[in-house]
Amino acid sequence: MRGIVSCIRPNHRIRGNGLKRKTLLNGESGHLALMLVLSVATQCVALLKSTVTASAFGASMEMDAYNFSNNIILFLFSFLSSGITAVVIPAYVQKRPGEVTDSFLTFLYLLVFGGTGLIYLFREPLIGLLSNRDAAFRQAAADVMLYTIIIQGVTGILAVTTAYYQCANRYNTPKLILLGCNCLAVVLILLDKNLTIPRYLWFLSLAALINLVLDVGIAIKCGLRYRPTCRFRSPGFRQLLAIFLPCVFSTGVYRIHALVDSLIAASLGDGQ
Repeated sequence: MRGIVSCIRPNHRIRGNGLKRKTLLNGESGHLALMLVLSVATQCVALLKSTVTASAFGASMEMDAYNFSNNIILFLFSFLSSGITAVVIPAYVQKRPGEVTDSFLTFLYLLVFGGTGLIYLFREPLIGLLSNRDAAFRQAAADVMLYTIIIQGVTGILAVTTAYYQCANRYNTPKLILLGCNCLAVVLILLDKNLTIPRYLWFLSLAALINLVLDVGIAIKCGLRYRPTCRFRSPGFRQLLAIFLPCVFSTGVYRIHALVDSLIAASLGDGQ
């Protein structure tokens, strides 16, 4: 009888392990399916927003000014996103000391937001230097630059929370929040019967700020911690900086080409 029992027990264990693996696979399949649905839905909402924007403004001088201003700010924030992708995600995965990662993030934010602040303070002479368009275009580009800084700044901060969510296997959380905020922006744009570029950018900024509050709040609740730290002489920080510097050059080459294209487009007439 004992022999029979001993033969039966392993089978139960095997079945139990098989059920656990099936449950895990089903759970992973569900997460992947949800990720696919959220990605497709987000792209559809983005396409709807682009369609509404194109029908409302077309190839106007105001839209050219917004794109010109946005590309200038995006030039700086692209370095932030590349640094987070190449440095912060591996640092989270390798579970480096928090003060090392926090020091690198502090350095990165000081660099990018400090540069952005200088650009905003001297935006009018900078736009005049980079564009040969008339005064109306330069003034329009200067007026919308604050909105572009808010939108790109929120995106830069959310890159950190997105990296944290990826390392915590919560890929769908930022996608779900982004989808909801994009839907809110589209609804506000559609409801506005007298849509202008400043109101359009205000709606985008509002959706971005709501996205920031929800995303950061949930990330903190899940365990994300960040304290501004300036231990820039530590060996760990120097290691992260050594990883980041090659990304600066690779990203810089690409963004310089994109910025040059934007400057050439800005030198043409409206919508050309």
